Amino acid sequence: MRYIKMALLGCVCIASLTFGQARPQAQPQTVQPAAQSAQPQAQHPVQPGAEPLMVHPAPAQSDDHPAPSLQIEPVDTADAAKAGAFEGADAEKVAAPVSEAVADESAAVQDETVAAADGPTAAAPGQRTRTRLGVLWLRSATGHDKLASDLTRTLIDRLDSLGLYEMYYPEDIEKALKDARVRVPANCSDPQCVHDIGKALGMRRMVYGSVDMTGSRYAVSLNMFNVATGRVTETASIEGAPGVPAADVLFSAVDRIHGKSVTGEHITDYYGPPVNNITEFLWTTVAVQGAGIFYALVNYGVGGSERANDVEYSGYNKNETLSGISASSNQVPLFARPAALANAYTAVSDDAYGVLYNPAGMAWVTRREAVVAYQYRFGMDLLAVSYANRALRDLGFGQAVMLATDRDGAMTEMYYVTAAGYKINQNYLFGPVSVGASLKFMGNTVRALSLDSPFGQSYGVGLDIGAMWELSRDIRYGVLVRDFPAVNKWKNRTTGERYTEYQPPTLHMGGSYRAGYSAFLTADGQIPLYADQPWVMAGGIEYEFFRMLALRIGLQREILDDESAWWKITGGAGFRFDTASRWGKDTSLDFAYEYNTLYHFTVVNVSLMVGF
Repeated sequence: MRYIKMALLGCVCIASLTFGQARPQAQPQTVQPAAQSAQPQAQHPVQPGAEPLMVHPAPAQSDDHPAPSLQIEPVDTADAAKAGAFEGADAEKVAAPVSEAVADESAAVQDETVAAADGPTAAAPGQRTRTRLGVLWLRSATGHDKLASDLTRTLIDRLDSLGLYEMYYPEDIEKALKDARVRVPANCSDPQCVHDIGKALGMRRMVYGSVDMTGSRYAVSLNMFNVATGRVTETASIEGAPGVPAADVLFSAVDRIHGKSVTGEHITDYYGPPVNNITEFLWTTVAVQGAGIFYALVNYGVGGSERANDVEYSGYNKNETLSGISASSNQVPLFARPAALANAYTAVSDDAYGVLYNPAGMAWVTRREAVVAYQYRFGMDLLAVSYANRALRDLGFGQAVMLATDRDGAMTEMYYVTAAGYKINQNYLFGPVSVGASLKFMGNTVRALSLDSPFGQSYGVGLDIGAMWELSRDIRYGVLVRDFPAVNKWKNRTTGERYTEYQPPTLHMGGSYRAGYSAFLTADGQIPLYADQPWVMAGGIEYEFFRMLALRIGLQREILDDESAWWKITGGAGFRFDTASRWGKDTSLDFAYEYNTLYHFTVVNVSLMVGF
């Protein structure tokens, strides 16, 4: 217990220091009204009388004249005409009084006073002001771009009618970013991208989201983003009953992000558009598991052995206890990102890397991903390919093939893995929870390199089970039982014996925390199920720079007794390449290196991931 307490205390101290320094608060840039442009202004499609948002390049900095922040001409909303509402929307609802919850929000926002020259809007002392709000184009995952464009205009009218905001429009934001040469992704739909835009333009709030249509049902997802804190403060993801107009669903979503509880039979929670990749799931499973079964059986039968008889394992009797230390190569951290984080991936596993870790993470996969990986570990070469995607909206899957071999040809291990995870979004006791399982077929070969070394083959099957729980938007907890069970049928051609080998199960628990949009922390622990299994405590930190470079470091400690306790220090980097605009695919390249204080040997990982 003394070692357990020491390890836990060390993890808590490291995590506490990291949480306190992981994400410094960024200060929003000061925005000052710019002089009126002499150039003719284009008419805005929603509010024809409004002045467009302008960003002027800042002059060169000097000691007498420091460079100001971006200057923006505010949109004049006082006398702006309301136009372009979504077709079929109820005009009375657009001009309806603000609900009590929205009125409270209005009072809170309007109580803000301009106490200094760097306030959000120039005003006389004590004068109440509106909050600068930028609206981004709504997106559509179901391909209804025209609907998304029309509802964006309806959203602008609805927000403007509340009287809380100084509005900035999608076209003007795009033009301002282009004029200021601020580079952002083509489809900005994640919080980090929204934060970059809002910070560059000096906004106080940003609204972004999506709209989908399935049959006669409309679904709207909206996010209210606080630029100063860099956090999503309110979110709404709802779906209307069949026949409910899209504008009504949108108005309910606007009410929800302003604190009003929206309930009723005509409005339900929305968890994303329907997905149907069952055929892909079934065919890839048949291909991977079929190849695994074929290889294992053929490998086991190659060469034959006339002397082989079914006998119990030589030297084993019922009074002996089997070891809890697995000799299987699938226990080795293979992919570069998890390896750089000290293999603390039980509560992550939401990408193609997670196929060989926690199968419950497959339920959190959001897109197709494919990975090719290589690892060199003290004379062994390990190769792996994996693929992950969603079969249904709440069902994700992954496929992986792994090869482990040494350069002398003394041993070869092959693993064929199919992982699947299902997410339960609605339950009465917890937040979203996922459960998953991995099915593994194995084939092993040991070759005799000398007269006194064994020669044999095996085939086997194994099962991993796991679960993952999302405690909040930023915190997840995961649990995994690996090799529950796992069995290998061996044929020893040297002794002529056949026997069954049971792989010992291992229990893993972990947690992950996203501290802002740049820092990510993860921790993991292996709890011994056998007397000779060690306690393993691990943790890792990842920090992203400029959305292009991620640096990672991890620590792992195995604790069994005073003599066997040792540290493993890991580190690595990930490079994200902007290939989506050219090829429609995201590409990242990850590296990892491992140093062991017990023995100094080289361990290097390289992984290439493609997302599409």
